[in-house]
Amino acid sequence: MTVEREQVADTPRLPVTAVICVRNREGSITECIASVAASRPARILVVDGNSTDATAALARTAGADVVSDDGAGLGAARRLGAELAETHWIAYVDSDARVTPSTLSALLEVAEADGFDAVQAKLHSTTSDLTYWQRGEIWRRRMQEHPGPAALIGCQATLVRRSLLLSVPFDATFGGAAEDHDWCFRATAAGAALAHADRAIAYHEDRATFAEFVAQRFWYGRGMARLLMRHRRLAPQARTASAGTMRTPRYVPFMLTSWAVTALGMAVETVALALNPGVRRRLREGAPSGRPSTPG
Repeated sequence: MTVEREQVADTPRLPVTAVICVRNREGSITECIASVAASRPARILVVDGNSTDATAALARTAGADVVSDDGAGLGAARRLGAELAETHWIAYVDSDARVTPSTLSALLEVAEADGFDAVQAKLHSTTSDLTYWQRGEIWRRRMQEHPGPAALIGCQATLVRRSLLLSVPFDATFGGAAEDHDWCFRATAAGAALAHADRAIAYHEDRATFAEFVAQRFWYGRGMARLLMRHRRLAPQARTASAGTMRTPRYVPFMLTSWAVTALGMAVETVALALNPGVRRRLREGAPSGRPSTPG
């Protein structure tokens, strides 16, 4: 997928720090940074999770500032990126996502015009040659993510007010999946306004093969077990996709596989948590509060 290049050389930089949390993505990090740079953020900050490949070196070569989260996991990486930023807005961009030159400015316009504290871009696929599992993921997003106010958003290409991230920080207890759902539950409880935007477009590399899809869903399931232990509830979006299968039965295998593997991941993580009282205690006590950082 080639992102359209616009003439942006004379465009002022946005009051946005782009934060890319990454580990072992040497095959995608350069293109991701190039797409973000075309959006003219004030800074691109890569938070590297102790990569064992060339990810960090390639990120520096591509022009990003690189820091390490010492392998603390995704929640800690997102929190660290917000703390090190000096702008009013943070744009989280996943390493398997690509933004267009207008994505960040469009997100900023939506957030400021409608008073949202966090806005997720509308995700399109990076390829037109889609597998069944990629088509299923696109269908799921269409069923669950609608333009306007939202209770839950992801962080694949998402703009967030930095002051919110400092007062309601991401939690390092969520080292893998579900760190975004945990944050959304706590942010909305604190009064934050979240949204999906339809006029800000980004591209996302969905898992193409059955094996990749299963691995991702198992990873999600492990994060969902932690989410359930802390909040005693899961994301309400599953009901929406379930109802959608009545109209599009070809995605019944997709949903059944998703549910089964997610449930397996949750079961495995529940056993792991039973053997780790320290993590159980942190989850039940709730997320730590924000701490002072550089004003932005």
